[in-house]
Amino acid sequence: MSLENCFKVVEYSDVYQFDQDTREYLTMDESQNNLVLGVIKILCDPAQEYFTSYYMLTVVHGNELCLVAVWTPIYNLVLSVVQLPTTTATSDISALDKESLLLKIMMFQALQKSMLSKSRIITGMFAQKDDATLFAALWKKHYLKYMAQPMSITTKMSEKLYELKPIDLKVDCPQEQYEMKQQQQETTEVTMLGSGNTALAQASNTTRSPSQPNSHLIIEGMSSNDFETCLDWMVHFQQESGFYSSVPKDLIRKLNKSRLDLLVKTECIYTLRNLETGKIVSMSAVNAETPNGGRVGWVYTPIEHRGKGYSQVCVSRMCDRVFKEKRKQKMFLFADKANTAANHLYRKIGFREVCDVDNLSFLYDELLKSNL
Repeated sequence: MSLENCFKVVEYSDVYQFDQDTREYLTMDESQNNLVLGVIKILCDPAQEYFTSYYMLTVVHGNELCLVAVWTPIYNLVLSVVQLPTTTATSDISALDKESLLLKIMMFQALQKSMLSKSRIITGMFAQKDDATLFAALWKKHYLKYMAQPMSITTKMSEKLYELKPIDLKVDCPQEQYEMKQQQQETTEVTMLGSGNTALAQASNTTRSPSQPNSHLIIEGMSSNDFETCLDWMVHFQQESGFYSSVPKDLIRKLNKSRLDLLVKTECIYTLRNLETGKIVSMSAVNAETPNGGRVGWVYTPIEHRGKGYSQVCVSRMCDRVFKEKRKQKMFLFADKANTAANHLYRKIGFREVCDVDNLSFLYDELLKSNL
């Protein structure tokens, strides 16, 4: 039997079995697989109404799980290569690179042939940059062969995947940390006075900040009174990003309401409130949870409040709370590579780059699209 025929595609109908079979492999690199893990977590919630249809697939080689894919229309296929099968033992780097490429081609071909044979026509895909490029090129070739129709590929968004660990978080001195710093400073001053060093104690006292930075801002779980405002912000966020430009506004709002309902239920949506006005000025969310982390999403500050650093305060304080209250070990996020301000903000908070990812759109013949 050829190596290509040794790859088997397994399609699941039971999300709990899918989770059980894939979790060990996906958590070996939780950062790079956070999107798939997050989607599986949502699907495992029996009360979720966000994803009304979904397809869960793996590609295996013998007893080795090699690839995990989840497709939740109207969204793109999300694909994670978790490992490549071991076929030869060599220290030749160029030979290994060629073998890896060949194995990925065979894995992707097996998956695509299975999907196309069942008329599963995906609208795009999301994966690490190199994997996305290769998968898309093969899909275009196989689509033409199976459907006798041309298609084109566009880049919806090129993004950076970031990871944040508690030790790297640069939070803007939330109340708990501020009080701790104040206590440490007062203890130092008492020690100085006790040792007779009055001059140093006085100098220390004059440099103390009289009030906490951004003390008029507080991070909190979203209030039910702010539900409609946050829902409006979610719609604005997607309209501004152009992410679902082809989707009707009323459908975007309906989908986002289901998503927001789930975020409220799981206590994963946060707002930043200005105590001086009583109004919320920014929001962010743990868009999906993984076994040991969470993915930051829905970071939005309305136009009238921009330029004041609210997004940085909101995201940093939210991450601080999640690390402490939910005992998460890391946070993840995707940022549009073209948005230099957002990338600068996340690095400033302490996020570190993991890899590049591409979100690609597949465009088909207009007649075929109308029948999808």
